[in-house]
Amino acid sequence: MKEAGLVMLGGAGGALTRYLLQLLAVRIGLTGQIGLLTVNVSGSFALGLLLSLWLARSPYPTGLQLLLAVGFISSYTTFATLMWDSFRLAQNGSVLMALLNLFGSLAAGLGAVALGFLAGRLIGQVA
Repeated sequence: MKEAGLVMLGGAGGALTRYLLQLLAVRIGLTGQIGLLTVNVSGSFALGLLLSLWLARSPYPTGLQLLLAVGFISSYTTFATLMWDSFRLAQNGSVLMALLNLFGSLAAGLGAVALGFLAGRLIGQVA
């Protein structure tokens, strides 16, 4: 249960940080998309940095990994996890799988949003 608490604590911090950064972006006159891009790119950098350090200097405490990588960064942006997985596939010689992971996730995500949107419209008309 301690592990779940660390993930939850990190997740709360990541979600709050994401929200505050997006508010800041809007306050200084940037669009929501620029705020989202900033979150996604900074989260990808942070995850790459942390995991690189952990791979080079293992073992890091499991609790720290759960708090920062699984909790904070994954809540801050799930995009970073997609980027990390794709990077590792390419790094291990599976470039085609990395590209399929990236473009397949984009296509499936866009398709799911469109289907969800259509379903919501249909449900809204029935209700």
